[in-house]
Amino acid sequence: MPKRRVYIIGVGSIANSHIQTISKLPIDELETHVSDNNPIVLQRFKERFPSVIPHQDTLSMLAEPAWENDIVIVCTPPVSHCSVTLQALESKRHVLCEKPLAMNQEESRSMLAKAREVEKLLGCCSPRFIGHHVTETLKSWVAKRKFGSLYHVRWLYRGQGSRSGIVVGGNRTWCFDSQQSGGGVLMDWGPYDMTAINDILQPVQVDVLHAWMAPPVSDVVLPEGGILDVEFHVGASMLYYCQDGTQVSVSFERGHPAYASSLKQFEFQGTKGAVEFDWLDQDGLTYYYDDEGTVGSQHVSYVQDETAPQMLERPLFYFFQAVNGQPSPAVLNERAVFNFNCLRAIYDCARGRQAQSVRLEKV
Repeated sequence: MPKRRVYIIGVGSIANSHIQTISKLPIDELETHVSDNNPIVLQRFKERFPSVIPHQDTLSMLAEPAWENDIVIVCTPPVSHCSVTLQALESKRHVLCEKPLAMNQEESRSMLAKAREVEKLLGCCSPRFIGHHVTETLKSWVAKRKFGSLYHVRWLYRGQGSRSGIVVGGNRTWCFDSQQSGGGVLMDWGPYDMTAINDILQPVQVDVLHAWMAPPVSDVVLPEGGILDVEFHVGASMLYYCQDGTQVSVSFERGHPAYASSLKQFEFQGTKGAVEFDWLDQDGLTYYYDDEGTVGSQHVSYVQDETAPQMLERPLFYFFQAVNGQPSPAVLNERAVFNFNCLRAIYDCARGRQAQSVRLEKV
């Protein structure tokens, strides 16, 4: 494979994972360029990874003529995802953006419009929990109607804890300021949730019928000038319209931290059976079915493929495959924006007290 180039914009903590993943890509010769507006952070990154080529100015870094399969990875805080992604797409390069994709639906649509205009791929780093043995097995079972007509999905993860125990410090105080992060736990974990649910169900339309969010009440001591105005607990009732014409009710809840007991349940219920699976860990999935008048069960263990990319590596590996025309679980362009807009529709429903609808054909 000829020499390739990858550009990383923003060298905070997540950039460390991407730079290590880059070293595992099937490329003989590779240039890795990085930029950050903080010279101290940039210098430390260079010391940690001596092979990278540092730039203090992103525009000048991207000014050199693009090669056909150049990849830009956007690792800045969410407030700048849209503007930085537009710059990178304008340079005629494919762009993989960290999650959440944008701050709102309008920004995500402008990013997609630019990707279409320059005929480059736009991807998000939200597929960290898809494409492995368990999710692919469940996805195939749903497609084959293994448990009959699917009618209800419960997607619930709640971590117990006091909000006054929230860790605020370091250089990530922007996470608690909605003007910089776009929101709280839903913007942090929601991209993974929506990507996984949508990858399995393959909806063409999602209606958010009702949604709620817990206010950010906390007695945590903030740094000077710090702001805490994001949610830590959210839930929604949604109706999914799938490609095969079926409709599935989805009950969604995500909380970090929440005062109630810790609980996780990822369950798909159909007319001929049900499936529970361990989405975040490695316990596999369990299929429940009718066995001559009793409930039988079948367990499918998690299969660890030592040659496959691990959780933090998947977004770049998947995106690299897509850029090179290979089959890939990467979530790109319309699907990436659709998934993100489903997430933002929960915010809009909770705040406006009105149902919201997101259609793939309208993205």
